[in-house]
Amino acid sequence: MDRHLTLRIKPFTVRHKKLVQEGWLPEFPPTTRNRIWSSLSLFNEYFVFDDDTGYQHNTSDLREAEALYTRVLGIDLADTQRLQTSLLEHVVLHESAWSAFDVIECFCAWIDDSRLLGVQRALNDTFRDFEFPWRLADGQIFMVDNAFMEDEVLAEASPLLALAEFDGAKNEFKQARNALVDGNTRDAIVYAAASVESTYKAALGGSSKVGVELVQAYVNANMMEGLVKSKAQAIQKSLMPTAMLGNELGRHGHGADVLEVPIEYAELAVSLAASINAFISKQHLRRKDVVEPKTATPMVESPTPVSFVDDDIPF
Repeated sequence: MDRHLTLRIKPFTVRHKKLVQEGWLPEFPPTTRNRIWSSLSLFNEYFVFDDDTGYQHNTSDLREAEALYTRVLGIDLADTQRLQTSLLEHVVLHESAWSAFDVIECFCAWIDDSRLLGVQRALNDTFRDFEFPWRLADGQIFMVDNAFMEDEVLAEASPLLALAEFDGAKNEFKQARNALVDGNTRDAIVYAAASVESTYKAALGGSSKVGVELVQAYVNANMMEGLVKSKAQAIQKSLMPTAMLGNELGRHGHGADVLEVPIEYAELAVSLAASINAFISKQHLRRKDVVEPKTATPMVESPTPVSFVDDDIPF
């Protein structure tokens, strides 16, 4: 069996056909292109594999990614023979941004998860340094519109949802991001709200509750780490916004008039979902002793260590 057939991937131009067909293209300066290709080349590793007959082949990550790229996009290899460089290098340096995104995603699909985070970090640094409003998470490219979303929330949420119990939430969050890229505002809001519900249910170990009642179930189960139950109940409204957005702008009908939801509300829903998902998954990981709680860094160090001997201190 071809070793690529087990990789089920819908690269950017397949996932976002409507966006590509509408003809809109982001500006993609040569500096960004050059650094992307340089990064992919640096992460490229060479290795040997045996085919079904036992014959050994020398190959590399970029060669395998190219084979995957040509297969999933149905590219005629005869059209690539005239190129002076490798196909992937030509696409990244000279073709549309959309095609370059396909190359990046095929490369990410080929390499194993242990290397994926390093590749994503390098490429996201590139996008950030050259003020290119796109980011890479879970091996997929998505668009960001402000520094808060790109640096603090969206980039953090997906890795935190990597545990098996959060798989449903992770997939719904990716669908919300993809819908946002395509301009499908109501779908983005619906999937954002659904991802938060799935995150709550995963943390609870399952629940039949939905929406606001699901948030209340989470708080009532004493799962707000570091807060007494009464204080957690007092602030639970801060954990409900995606449910409200989903109910009012996404899920339910709006009578005879079709509600046109501006894109800003979809952006709000996705960013809120990312923030809440990150918060709930961090709390869950902390309960499993996977991560240590963050503590504030003091502005000025005390000149002498302070020791406590009171056994009643709760930490």
